[in-house]
Amino acid sequence: MIMTEQEKPLLDTFYIGSVPAAAIKKVLLFDVTGVRCNNCPKAAALAKNLATSNAGRIEVVALYPKTPMSLTYPWAGFDTMSTVEADQIATALGGITSLPLGAVDQVAYNGSKLLNTSDWGAAITAQLAKTSPFNLEVKSIWQSAEGRARVQVKAVANINIASNYKWVMAITESKVKSKQSDQDAPGGVVEDYEHEHALRGVDRKSVV
Repeated sequence: MIMTEQEKPLLDTFYIGSVPAAAIKKVLLFDVTGVRCNNCPKAAALAKNLATSNAGRIEVVALYPKTPMSLTYPWAGFDTMSTVEADQIATALGGITSLPLGAVDQVAYNGSKLLNTSDWGAAITAQLAKTSPFNLEVKSIWQSAEGRARVQVKAVANINIASNYKWVMAITESKVKSKQSDQDAPGGVVEDYEHEHALRGVDRKSVV
């Protein structure tokens, strides 16, 4: 499916009003994974458990970078799960030399933005205790007649903003069946593994 922008009207509109109370913060967990990584299904299960234990407060996005190729190269006869955007994000976080890894809100924990699975829970707990300077509201409408989606994002500052901020909208896809290495599976491979929250594309905009 090819996602295209709505031609009209797409306007950035600013309003000045009373300052709202800070909304409950949500945390973004990047699960950096690969189809030839035999430990990655365990990391995906951990991400799911963390999201379930903090219902409504954790958003999981699975990044399938292009490197290291020994862990990410697509299986013969299967479409690639890797995207340029996932590779760019992983590189910006510090570069991938092994998998699985993760990132929580893209901030450093114990000196690193890329974390082993053993650090995911503590890093998430630390971020959940914080507040966001913006209250975000996202609405989406699927326009079936045109085969396109329209997404409206409303960002309301709840503190005095003195810096420039950017938001990133990600398109993810779940229930994607493809071949996956899995150390716990017979033969070490699952032919119809179900991939969840796979990053498909991003769009970046300025808030302030």
